Amino acid sequence: MKKKNNKTQIVKWQIPAVPDEKAITKQTAPLVEVANLLVIKSEDHFVTAGVLVQDIDKAIMTVEQPFDPFVAGLHHLHKMAIKFRDGFVDPLYAAKDRLLILRKEYRDGQEEIKRKADAAAAKALQKAQQKELELQARAADRQGDKEVAAVLREQKEALPLPFMSTAPAVPKQDGFVIRERWVAFIDDPALVPREYCSPDLSLIRPVIERLGDKAAIPGVRAEPEKKEYSRGVA
Repeated sequence: MKKKNNKTQIVKWQIPAVPDEKAITKQTAPLVEVANLLVIKSEDHFVTAGVLVQDIDKAIMTVEQPFDPFVAGLHHLHKMAIKFRDGFVDPLYAAKDRLLILRKEYRDGQEEIKRKADAAAAKALQKAQQKELELQARAADRQGDKEVAAVLREQKEALPLPFMSTAPAVPKQDGFVIRERWVAFIDDPALVPREYCSPDLSLIRPVIERLGDKAAIPGVRAEPEKKEYSRGVA
């Protein structure tokens, strides 16, 4: 069995060589200025623009030679830095998320217990109030006041469950807030109305590129697009 290498990997936080900004500016700025000032109004201008495009291609290649390793090196450093940071931050986020999940589970359980207790208390209070109305109705009956007795019994039957204003299921804690929102889940895409759907160009585009105006996709128009490219830069 091959032994594991227990040596700590050496990481070098070394910034790559910075390209010579002055030299690159001296080479590219005049070319950009001429290209931006050129207006094509004749065949000579047309040909001149083509020459400028080829010169720009060469300049792009010249700029990319020192910049590509510079950018790649910084990109690598960026990824190293993110990995370095996340090695500390990710366990903290995971621990935080675990505690928040546990708090939610406990809160939900306590709120369900409270809901059942409040419902039972409301029912008991309703019965007590209905009993009191029935006693008042019987007293009215004994006194011969049938109309009052009938009204009291109607109130008894229509009596709603009282609202129970009690303490929160779990105590409020400074620095925490509970936000509630509606979240959408798609159970059956086929039942979603058309106005909530959008065409997928990533599926349409390959068909149009392959078949052109023969694609015949309802609601989709295929048009030819002409665009000139130079061959100086691959």
